[in-house]
Amino acid sequence: MQDNNRPVPPEGYILRYDNMTGKPYFVKAPGNLPGDPPAQAQEPAEMQQDIQVPPAQTAADRPDFPPMPPLGPAESEKSDSDFPPMPPLGPSQNEPCNRPLSSAYGNAADTTGRPCSADPFSQAASPAPVPFGAHGEKRAGKSCAVLPRQCAGFFTRLAAYLVDFAVAWILAFLVGLLLKMLSSALGGALEQPVFFHYDTIDLVKYLITALYFILLTKMTGWTLGKRLLRVRVVSADGAPLRWLDVIYRETIGRYLSSLLCVGYMVLALDRQHRGFHDMLCDTRVVYLESTEALS
Repeated sequence: MQDNNRPVPPEGYILRYDNMTGKPYFVKAPGNLPGDPPAQAQEPAEMQQDIQVPPAQTAADRPDFPPMPPLGPAESEKSDSDFPPMPPLGPSQNEPCNRPLSSAYGNAADTTGRPCSADPFSQAASPAPVPFGAHGEKRAGKSCAVLPRQCAGFFTRLAAYLVDFAVAWILAFLVGLLLKMLSSALGGALEQPVFFHYDTIDLVKYLITALYFILLTKMTGWTLGKRLLRVRVVSADGAPLRWLDVIYRETIGRYLSSLLCVGYMVLALDRQHRGFHDMLCDTRVVYLESTEALS
C-alpha cells in the first residue's frame, strides 16, 4: 500500500530521513559520469523554515530604542581655542632651587632669596632635631630617644657627684652654722629632736642639699658637678623634665640608690649607665654634646 503523505522526490534526487528528527530530506542522486561531483545532503524545506525567523517576529521581540541625537555645534565644532589657557608657571616652580636637599629647614631660602617650599620637585626636608630638654609637648609612648653612646659613664658620673656632694655639704654646713648660732640665742630650741633623732637643724641641712639638686636639675638639667664634667640630666624620650620626676629622683630615688651603694654600682653594669633613681624616673645622664645646646 502506497503512503499518500510520503513526499515524492523530484527527478535526480532520492529520499532520505534524518536519524535524529525523522524528517525527510532529498539528496541528489550520484551521477553516472566520472566528472560529476558527489551528492550532498540538502535540508528539507521544513527544517529551513524552522531556522529562518521572520522579520516581523524579530522586530516585535527587540525593544525600540530612541535614536541617538546628533552632536550639537557647541560640542562637535568646539575648537581648542575655546578652552581657557593654562596659567604659566610661577618663578617658584619653573626656576631651579639651589638649596641643598639635605637641609633641615623646610622654609629656608636659596642663594637668590626665593623660598624653596613651593618647589614640587625638591625633596621634603626633615624637621630640625629637637635638643634634649627643650620646651615642647611630651611625645606619646615611652620610646627612648637616647642612644647608649650618648650616656655618661660610671666614672664621669661619680666624679660629678663627688663635686656636687662637696658643694652641697659646704652650703648645708654654712646654713647649719648660722642655725646653731641662732639656736644658742634661743636657748637651744632648734636642737631638740623633731623627726626621730633628727632636730630642726638637721632637717634644714637636708632640705638645703635636696633643693640644690632639685632646683638646678629642673631649671637647667645640670648641677655644678655635672656642668664641670659636661653632662646633663634628660628625660628618656626627650621631653622636658617634670617637677614630680625631678623631686622623686633627687629624694626617694637617691635614698634607694644609697642603700649599700647598690643603686650606684649598677651604673657600671647597665647599658645606658642608669642608677636606681634613673630607672625609677626614666631619666638619663648624657653628654652636653648630645643635647646640642643648653636651654
